[in-house]
Amino acid sequence: MRRIVFIIVLLISYPVMAGFLNILKERLEEDTQYLQALKNLKIAQQKIQAGRSWFMPYVQLNSRLFWEDGSLALSVNPTMSFDVEGWKVSISNTFSVDETGDSWQGWSISIDKNLFEFEDVEDLEGLALYLQSVWDVKNSKNHVFRALVEEIFDAWMTHERMNVIRKKLEIRKRILKKKTVNEGVNVSGREIAIEERELLSLESNIRALEQKLIGAVEVSEELLDEVLESVRNVLKNGAYGESWDLREDLEAQKLLLKAAELRKKRTFVEYLPTPALSFSWLEKPAPSQHNLTVGISLSWSLIDKGERSVQIETTNLEYEILKVKLEKTFEELKNQWGALKKKREILDLEKRMKEMDLSLALSDLEKARRKLEMGLITCDELELLEMDVREKELEIREQEFEGILLELDALILKGLDITSFLGVEE
Repeated sequence: MRRIVFIIVLLISYPVMAGFLNILKERLEEDTQYLQALKNLKIAQQKIQAGRSWFMPYVQLNSRLFWEDGSLALSVNPTMSFDVEGWKVSISNTFSVDETGDSWQGWSISIDKNLFEFEDVEDLEGLALYLQSVWDVKNSKNHVFRALVEEIFDAWMTHERMNVIRKKLEIRKRILKKKTVNEGVNVSGREIAIEERELLSLESNIRALEQKLIGAVEVSEELLDEVLESVRNVLKNGAYGESWDLREDLEAQKLLLKAAELRKKRTFVEYLPTPALSFSWLEKPAPSQHNLTVGISLSWSLIDKGERSVQIETTNLEYEILKVKLEKTFEELKNQWGALKKKREILDLEKRMKEMDLSLALSDLEKARRKLEMGLITCDELELLEMDVREKELEIREQEFEGILLELDALILKGLDITSFLGVEE
């Protein structure tokens, strides 16, 4: 019997336990910044894969159906092409069919290479684009996760504060009712007006909190517990200390700087002729052609309207821009890290003050209970003090939530993939 009850409880609690991850996945599916980053990552991955799969050709088939000299003819042209470190290889043939029969024109192979194409620079830039895309996906996921955690914390705090204010409103209404009965005896009209104003203030606060909850996540204790468990799992696996090894965007900037440096060192080629090698082989050459042809061509721009000098200047400026950008990025990261440390120190001090306030409130509550036993105060006054204690407890809980968000901010700043610990994939 106990086993059956356990299984029923497990089945009921499963959707609740899966609630936070489901909400997170829904938020990711609705976040345009994340989706855009994911799209860019797919494109960058394909380019990297294409560069590594140089041995896989592009295969294309072109066909042409035409009417010529009163007869119908068909021409089919299969082509295979490779790009191996800037060497462009093309293999093709042509198959023709007409009323006289069919024939193959013969295979042809061509190989071309521009000697001033810098494949190493292009590879660095392609890898930088890929790493930046990886970072953008990870960073957008992290911020969606952090924003959702903060929203759940805020919604829970708002709901709890609203419960306290509603309880206060209920107590104040009872107090006002009793004072209204004794108006003119031992209660002045001014005291009643003050109580009525307090009721209006509490009702206004409730409306403001209700407005804040519009569109927010509906938070249960189970959902809050799941969020806290997920966050603890992330913080437990997170790296500590100031380190930027996990930030792909920094690595991307370093690669772009290296590529820009190589381009800067090679700007002299702008004033040189551009050489290109070409090889061609024909299976069935025409009578005036040869099977094998090898050639070299030079393209030299002798006079222009300033394009080359501007190209050199912009190449040098691009290097300086990327160099300064990388330095500024490191400086900004250090400043942000220092700011987080200061926020942590301030938060710790505020938490200690909140704990002292709670200790004083508990002391006042204990004194009030003794006064109630002596008949010096009413039950309503005691309940108001209990609500004050509850507010102090909520303030401390809020400090704990802010501390958790600060720790998440630190992990996000260092580049940790937070959602990977929760099993959330792209």
